[in-house]
Amino acid sequence: MIKLEKIKDKLKLKLNEEDDDRYLHSLRTQDMALEIVLKNKINIDLEKVKLAALIHDYCKNVSKEEFLEVIKKHHLDLEFYHKTNYKIWHALLAPYIIEEELGIKDQEILNAVKYHTTGYEKMSDLDFIIYLADLTEEGRPYKEAGLLRKLAFKDYKKAAVLTAYYQMQVLKKRQMEIHPYTLAMYNNYKYLLKEDNLEELLKVKDVLEGIKLNNIKIYDVRGSTPLYDYAIVATASSSRQMQAVPLHLKKEPNLEIRGVEGPGDSSWVLVDLGAIIVHVFSKEQRELYALDQIWEDLPRLLEDEVK
Repeated sequence: MIKLEKIKDKLKLKLNEEDDDRYLHSLRTQDMALEIVLKNKINIDLEKVKLAALIHDYCKNVSKEEFLEVIKKHHLDLEFYHKTNYKIWHALLAPYIIEEELGIKDQEILNAVKYHTTGYEKMSDLDFIIYLADLTEEGRPYKEAGLLRKLAFKDYKKAAVLTAYYQMQVLKKRQMEIHPYTLAMYNNYKYLLKEDNLEELLKVKDVLEGIKLNNIKIYDVRGSTPLYDYAIVATASSSRQMQAVPLHLKKEPNLEIRGVEGPGDSSWVLVDLGAIIVHVFSKEQRELYALDQIWEDLPRLLEDEVK
């Protein structure tokens, strides 16, 4: 295996930055990848993990002109790359440059680098680890990073699929195209989210956030009641917002509303989704019913942590 210290020197030169932000990100990704391996007890070659994580952004600052030369030299499909967001060329084209400049020919390492931004339909353990470590290392500032980091140490594959889900949601909101590799990865592995009804929870959470409800809490009540698995508690600031909840949930594919209860005013509404119960209160009624206090010792899910 190539000595990592030599690779670090070459990485610094390749990134060619006045500051060390990208280089430090690579080191943090390496640390995160190792922690994922150790906490999930994954049986894998640690030297491969270290190397793949370290060089995953080796081509981050390569110019478009240089990439076009690589495409031409290796007779790649130029139309495919023109249809692909230029920001991920540094991953998809990296194997050609890394093999030539660093002499790394290990296909498993090269694939992990290639798919670290998009994922892929059939991913190896190393692919999962690098994809997840890149997006959840300690310096990542986006709001879901803390949630994904915690899950990464418990179930790295599930965390990776959840990461892909969040990535796709961001792209949809920005009206940007989702890469076919990412779609294929999500569709192939989304069954991992169905195991704990996570896919449904994500859809409900997205709807409630879209309506701009406040202080959304998701409680895992499986250990305290046989009637449903999760209870969601949220606060509405107006009667219009309250009334919008069942209407918006009804529009969501694959969500079946079994019943809606409430006094018909702006104080409280309950939506029964089978495995999930949604309670939406006014601020005053939420304090009165005190469900958060009743369930305060239960596990909570999908809460965003901001570093």
